[in-house]
Amino acid sequence: NQFLGSDIEEWAREIGIDVVRYPPNWQRHGKQAERQRNHFMLTDSRPDVIIALPGGDDTSELVCQAKASGISVLTVES
Repeated sequence: NQFLGSDIEEWAREIGIDVVRYPPNWQRHGKQAERQRNHFMLTDSRPDVIIALPGGDDTSELVCQAKASGISVLTVES
C-alpha cells in the first residue's frame, strides 16, 4: 500500500492538489495511534475528498466517519 500511496501522492502534487501527511504518533498513543490520527486528520484538515486505500478496521472507521460528515470518499480496491 505504501507504493500505491506514494503514486497517488505524486499524482496529486502533479495536478496541483494540496497533500498533507498525518503520520500516526505510535509513541504517544500506542495501539490507538491510527484511530487518534484519523480523528485529528478529519477535524484538522476538513477535506473535500478522502482517498481510502485498502486497510483494516481503523480505515473502515475513518471512511464511515467521513461519510457521516458529508465528505466524499473514493475507495481504492486492492
